[in-house]
Amino acid sequence: MANTFYGTGNYDKAYEHFAKADRSKINEDQLAEYALTAMYIDKKDEALDIAKYGIGKFPENVSFIRLALINAIGTNKHADAVAYAEDLIKREGDKNAGDITYYGQALAGVKKYDEAIAQYQKALQLDEKNLKPLEYISEAYFGKGDTDKALQFANEYLEKDDNARISDYDKLANIYMSLVKDSVDRQNNFAKAMAVYDKVVTKFPQRATWAHSQKATAAFIAEMEDEYPQLYKVVINELENKSDRTAAETQYLASAYRSMGYHFWASKNDLNAALPYFEKLVKFSPDNSLATKFFEAKKAYDEEQQAAAASEE
Repeated sequence: MANTFYGTGNYDKAYEHFAKADRSKINEDQLAEYALTAMYIDKKDEALDIAKYGIGKFPENVSFIRLALINAIGTNKHADAVAYAEDLIKREGDKNAGDITYYGQALAGVKKYDEAIAQYQKALQLDEKNLKPLEYISEAYFGKGDTDKALQFANEYLEKDDNARISDYDKLANIYMSLVKDSVDRQNNFAKAMAVYDKVVTKFPQRATWAHSQKATAAFIAEMEDEYPQLYKVVINELENKSDRTAAETQYLASAYRSMGYHFWASKNDLNAALPYFEKLVKFSPDNSLATKFFEAKKAYDEEQQAAAASEE
């Protein structure tokens, strides 16, 4: 029954049946399907455990080594992943671009960035159509602290790969924002980060509000006080009166209220201007700790003002 559900792509149901089975009685192919099923539903620790069991029971089957490699990376066990990758390549050779890419990821995970980059470049030579290693090269250079190279390869990847995801654009914007936070040509790099999110709006119009929220949050974290209030207002204007907000959009709106309230309270010392934002915030998050502190501060402020007014009479 498990492999039937697996064959139709119903991985949750397949997992239910696989998990009830005695591993020692599952045949070689089904055990591999079990590991893949666990991986597909994001149970990577279990997938790794199954793959390791498969290596022990079927030592000649390299599929289990490959599955162990992939899931060791997915569970951040990169030292183990390096060992699996080297064993796999020793058995299979270094002509499989996918295996070489995983080897690079394992090496990057143990901070052997130069070695990782060499593997990614080899993967690109083996399979020119798979452009993902360009992004991994960018990540490796960023790990090394070479932001110029990181930007070069991230931009190259996005320019060449029409199937790049929103998260890939977010990574590029984050590299620019890292320079902003380090006070490296702040305004110019901030503008470039914002331009990346604007590309997201153009390419993925259904995610425009996410992009606008990311722009505002990035500016807020970087303390760009001349920028983030207007950016948060864009988010508020888009979502405040939207009747069919998703749960994620409600979080974006609540974050905008929180940040605007904080802006007027902590940065501008204008508690009256901050008040409506915190009042709206607590409708979504009644126990928000920042809002609680604000209302305490506002009460004390109002009492001070009333006492001062009374003393003048």
